[in-house]
Amino acid sequence: MAINFPASPSTNDTHTENAITWIFNGTSWDAQGDQVTAASIGLGSVDNTADADKPVSTAQQAALDLKQDVADAHGSVNLEVFNAVQGWWAHPVVASFSDDYADASYVGFASRMGDWGVVRIDNATGKHNRTVFGNDTIDDHNVPSIAQLPDGRIIVAYSKHATEAKVYTRTSRSSNLDDWGDEVEITTSANATYASIRVVDDYLQLWYRTGVSSAGQWIVRYMTITINNPLLASQWGSERTAYNSEYLGFVEHGSAAGTWRVMNTQHPVSGSDHNIYYTFIQKGGTVRKPGGTTLGNIITDTGLPVTDAEGLEAVSNGGGGTDTTRLLAVGENSDDLPACLYARFTTDGGGSDGVYYMGNYDTSSTPFDELSLGPAGIPIDSPVTSFYFGGACFNTDDKTKVYVCREASGTWTLEELTITSDLLSYSSSTLASSSNKLARPYYDNGRVFYSEFTSYISYSSWIGNLKWVAV
Repeated sequence: MAINFPASPSTNDTHTENAITWIFNGTSWDAQGDQVTAASIGLGSVDNTADADKPVSTAQQAALDLKQDVADAHGSVNLEVFNAVQGWWAHPVVASFSDDYADASYVGFASRMGDWGVVRIDNATGKHNRTVFGNDTIDDHNVPSIAQLPDGRIIVAYSKHATEAKVYTRTSRSSNLDDWGDEVEITTSANATYASIRVVDDYLQLWYRTGVSSAGQWIVRYMTITINNPLLASQWGSERTAYNSEYLGFVEHGSAAGTWRVMNTQHPVSGSDHNIYYTFIQKGGTVRKPGGTTLGNIITDTGLPVTDAEGLEAVSNGGGGTDTTRLLAVGENSDDLPACLYARFTTDGGGSDGVYYMGNYDTSSTPFDELSLGPAGIPIDSPVTSFYFGGACFNTDDKTKVYVCREASGTWTLEELTITSDLLSYSSSTLASSSNKLARPYYDNGRVFYSEFTSYISYSSWIGNLKWVAV
């Protein structure tokens, strides 16, 4: 910065400029005292703060809050994945596999940034990695379903929430690892959602729903694993409309591999039939009603689709009128008989409390016996009338135990319920408690996975994290 000193000065002449006083010593100008400051020479915003001590700006912190911690994305042992939650209705969204190569658990997730993918947990070290498969609008229904091929590779299936006529799969390149290959795009006859994948005998089955509201159709497609290549979309067989129903729940028979228990129901608010129905699919693809009636066959594509009320009425809506049910989980009780978990509530309260029940198979001609599991509390999206209650799940390793998320006076808990041997009562212990909303428990391999929401307005507007706890 140039100083405009006067011409022909005399000794001891002074000159003031930019708040600095100078004195002429006979040959040159000297600044008087410690008058030079950063501000006086236009550097007021400059200091000598070390980089490590510099604060993060408000804008930077806001951006960081939307990002997963780097350590969490590459081998964290924290029992949490930030800004990611589980979804609804794809089966299974959690699964574990152990072989000569690895012992790992996989969890499908959706994120509040619109991502979806899989979290892989190394069961030996407890570390987990998150792999993103795609990105679109925020929607917690987009989570992948997970299965293992006979050669040990992991295959996942996923679809957007009824916004395009496509389902996607990815297959790991190695056994039981997350070295995922290219995305395979499978064209569907209508907009698809709830893509679910499973291996049954020699078949790889791909299930998904087309249609919306209470008039959904569940589609199944097949390929023979020993003949066809899951890396090629063309290898999938044609679509078969297996069920006319909005929601399906599946569980494999614990003592009869390849036989699947199925519960189906309409939407608990918009549907016209608020009961839950039970059928089972035998190894050869035959869909049967308890008591021996054959309804169809999903492999030969005969007698399909099975309609809402063709199965056994497992659960009644509880009295008609505004009473309704929401199916939460399908499983087996300690007698190895079919069971389901559901919430019953009324639709005239605009967000009324619900009650959890466990339904246990009785006979082939009567509804399931009901065991009340206590209040569910308010829906997680209260007072919106979709009635997403906290949820419930079975322990597939210990059939005396189930898990529920419930709310009471603003406190949310994740509880383990031990069902007595007579299936008439239960005892409870709390696994987690929070003022935040705890929802969507899924049991797998000694852990209960759940989502903790600080806000849940709808499936496309929420803030939450994926968590798990050992049991």
